This record gives sequence, structure tokens and C-alpha cells, in this order.
Amino acid sequence: QSMDMNTQAIDRDKDTLFATVDKQHAFVSGHDVYLKDYNGHEVIDLFNDFGTYALGYSYAPVIAAAVKQLSTLPFVSYTSANDVRTSYARKLLDETGMDKCIFALGGSDAIEIAIKIGRAYIAEHWGNPLAKKIAYFNNDFHGQTMGATLCGDGPRYHWKKFYDKYGDEGAGFQYIAPNDNLDDSIGAVLICPAMTGLGGIAMVGRDAMKAIRQWAVQFDGLIIVDEIQTGMWRLGEHYFGSYTHQDGQFAPDVICLSKGIGGGFPLAAVLAKGKAVPPFDFRSAHYSTYMGSLLGCAAGIAAFDDVKNIFRYKNMDVLFRTCAKSLVNMDGLGCLYAFDYAEADKFCREMYQNGVLVRSVKKGVVKFSLPWILNDEHFDVIGCAIERSLKVMNG
Repeated sequence: QSMDMNTQAIDRDKDTLFATVDKQHAFVSGHDVYLKDYNGHEVIDLFNDFGTYALGYSYAPVIAAAVKQLSTLPFVSYTSANDVRTSYARKLLDETGMDKCIFALGGSDAIEIAIKIGRAYIAEHWGNPLAKKIAYFNNDFHGQTMGATLCGDGPRYHWKKFYDKYGDEGAGFQYIAPNDNLDDSIGAVLICPAMTGLGGIAMVGRDAMKAIRQWAVQFDGLIIVDEIQTGMWRLGEHYFGSYTHQDGQFAPDVICLSKGIGGGFPLAAVLAKGKAVPPFDFRSAHYSTYMGSLLGCAAGIAAFDDVKNIFRYKNMDVLFRTCAKSLVNMDGLGCLYAFDYAEADKFCREMYQNGVLVRSVKKGVVKFSLPWILNDEHFDVIGCAIERSLKVMNG
């Protein structure tokens, strides 16, 4: 008997591409909130690459904006000015109250830029880029580039064999727990408002966030916030999650954005304010040919406008918690949730058979990333899939 078409597609992938991740599925098309695999099986996508497709796969305003830009000017490098790029930058700055923006390729690239800003800040204030540490939280995940792997315990989980063989160039970074006391050995702190790495979804406590703010004031430290998954109103009424979580009382110096900000097209951005704006020509520190994609900016503007004016008022928390009431060990907010379950991988397989795609990000943790355009019919399907899957799991 011949292999199914999904297995054949995965085998072709293994034959030609580096084995960077364990690929469990193969998809050929997408529309609305659905993905279709090579066997013709359709699933509601509650993974959507951690919120990259926050408006689904065929959202008309985003498609129209991308097609218009593709026919007008699909690409011009960062060496030239273009109003599509600066228009989106202005929207991001006005919405967040930040001063300057630099666009990047993706989330890991944004973190690399933020690390460079942190190092530059430390060097400007204390004479040496390694004079003070950049601190990070346990279980945070900030990306897979070399710099990003060194400022989060999440990547170390994946990279342990690599570091064991080739060494760990982690000088200048320091792990902290959320309730640790920070001192003047730290020059910058890199955090996620909701720790969205290998620990699933875990909200950073208000007391911890307050302590970080107090530390920054006392020691003139820099606060860098990774909003790659939580930005664009994914946690609530404010554009970036650290404001939502702190009722607007938390003020970062640097914000890293990606995932949904490109409307499904590759795009990332780093926003800086006040003392964090680099005091030098940043061209000597960071440049890439494809940074600031015009397609990503055009699609991103369309996504930004509709999420701001329409979708952010949708109470996703109530809608999802109602349909997922059987998931007793669940935490999260807005569009992001995690479910603790010992047999997470098996649960994900059952959900897939019942028409819903979710992923386990760590042994015992299932992650949900909800697209904004879910409707009552979708939630009914999701609720039924959860009940059926748990019934099978529980025998």
C-alpha cells in the first residue's frame, strides 16, 4: 500500500531541506481560518504560526493591499525611502508612543537588533558593552539566531547538543527569575509580558513588572520587551501586551514586534524611545537587504487598521474560555492560551483528527493562538473537538 500524500510531502521535505524542526503535517492550501493538507483533510488553524496569520489566510483587505503593492513596487531595499514603509512606521509609533522604528526580517532578527541597542546603551553609559549584563527570564523564548539563543532558556533546550559540542558564547547575559531582585550589575532586561516560550503561556506578575520598572528608574537600566507574539492587541485593548497586562502603567524603552504585524507576510520591527534611541548611525550596526519589506508593510497597514478598528473589541477571552471549559489547567489572555496536559502530543493528534490544529510547544504543554476572525460556528467546532479528544484521551 502506498504512503499517504502527507507522508510523501514530508519525505520530500526531508530529502531536500535542513532538518530544522520536526514536521508533523503538510499543507497545500489555506482559506479563512482553515488549512487543507495533502490528503484533503481540513482543520481550523489554532496554531497559525504563533499568530502570524492573525486574520486568517484569505482576509480580503490584506490580500488587496498586497496585490496593489505587488503591482506598484514589490521591492525597494532599505537604502531607499518609500512612503509605504514610513507610513506603517508612523502608525506603530503613534499607537505605542515610541520615538523611532527600524524594520527587520523576522522576530529573531528584531531580537538581534534589540540586543545591539542594549549593548550600545551599556557601552555609552558605562564605557564597555559588557560592563553590565542583559538579563532574561527562565522559559522565555526569543528566537533561534545565535544572539537570541543566548538570552533565553527556551532556545537552550533546543540547542543543548550544539552548545555541548561547540561551546556557549553566553558572556554578557544573565538568567533571572521573575521575582529576583535586580541590581546595578544589570544594564538591560529583556522580557515577554506573557512568557510565551517553552513554558507555554505564563503571565509575568504585576509585582515583578513593577519591580523591573523601579529597577530601571533607580539604576538607569533599559527595559526591552519582546512583543513578537503578544503585540497587535493579542492580549487585549492595548497594542502591546505589557500595557494591557499592566493597565497602561508599564513603559518599555524598546519593543520588538513581528508575527501578525505583516498581515501574514514576513515583517518585524523594533521600536525605541528616549534614551534607547541609538545615539549613532545604526547602519554600521545592522542592515539587511530585505528588511522592511514593502509587501509586508502594505499588508501590515491593512491588518493594523482592521484589528484596531474592528477586532480588538471582540472578547476573545470569554468566547474561547466558554468553548474550552473542559480544559481545567489552562492559562492565557486575549488570543493566546496554553493547556497543561501530560499527553500533549496525543491530545494534539486527536484534535487534528477532529478538525482542529494545535501544537505542543513542550512536553506536557499545548498552545493555542487564536485568529481574530473566529466566529460562533468555528467556536462550536473547536468546543466539540476538545470534548471528543478528551473523551478518547480519558478512555
